[in-house]
Amino acid sequence: MEVYRGRLYYVGSSQPVLNVLRKLRIFQLSEKAIRELGSIVAQRRLGGDPDASTEVKTRNTDEEGTAIGSYPWEDFVMIQSRRLPVFLEPPHRRTLKLWEEAEGYLLEFDHLCREADVPWILHVVPSEVQVDPETRRLVLEALSLSEEAYDFDAPQRRLHDFANAHGITIVDPLPELRAQHNRNDRLYIPNNTHWGIKGNRLAGEILAAAVEAELATDGP
Repeated sequence: MEVYRGRLYYVGSSQPVLNVLRKLRIFQLSEKAIRELGSIVAQRRLGGDPDASTEVKTRNTDEEGTAIGSYPWEDFVMIQSRRLPVFLEPPHRRTLKLWEEAEGYLLEFDHLCREADVPWILHVVPSEVQVDPETRRLVLEALSLSEEAYDFDAPQRRLHDFANAHGITIVDPLPELRAQHNRNDRLYIPNNTHWGIKGNRLAGEILAAAVEAELATDGP
């Protein structure tokens, strides 16, 4: 990360070419301009005003109207749009290839842990659009997409099948997060993608209980 004009800017990339280009200031400025153009497009899809409705505006603030580390609504929508393909039904060929790569990495990790006699748990972190139906509705509406085209349980089903097939312990807090969801006391920081205090506490309790159960099974 680098600081430019008071803002953090990520200069790395998993792609070698981008990793080099992002160290050039002119490329950073060009990329920033493209992102801002994307934000303008997103705003227009929302009707030309990121605060077009009181409902959207309040989801970016706490009860007193104070910003709490959130993205502007249009940027949040763009972030979610990049994640939606994983829920598409049927999935694209590219998504299936990425799934296979990810499962290959998990199997390699599992192999290394077994060799070293180190237990591990596959902990699944649900996306907010899987937990909060109102956030899901607003995002899909902003992108003019239909919920019928997506299966928001598909990633968990695949991960459970994968874990069961390879004897891997999996912890999936999605059902409990959905059960505890309350739009007036949210589990996720509005327009941020991450858990808030309540969400972190609940997910941590679920994971801690799973670890205790594993330790009890393994014995002293």
